[in-house]
Amino acid sequence: MDLESSIWEGVEGAEPKYANSLRVGYNAFEILLDFGQAAGEAGRTKLQSRIITNPALAKAFFSALEQSLREYQSEFGEIPGEATE
Repeated sequence: MDLESSIWEGVEGAEPKYANSLRVGYNAFEILLDFGQAAGEAGRTKLQSRIITNPALAKAFFSALEQSLREYQSEFGEIPGEATE
């Protein structure tokens, strides 16, 4: 699931979006990841992107993210604090 192992099309045209908020949901068949921007008025978050995927890909995503965070911390040091929704 890394960028090096397969050919990705449309990368140049992909619109980057910044997120500082995350909400995760699920049902029997899908995992939902909502990424948003929390700013200004307390408790208000603007949804930027919603990813709906299957549990197997979500598990692979979790594993890849965990590995990337280990590598990041090895290079740049421990990430302080805990993220909040």
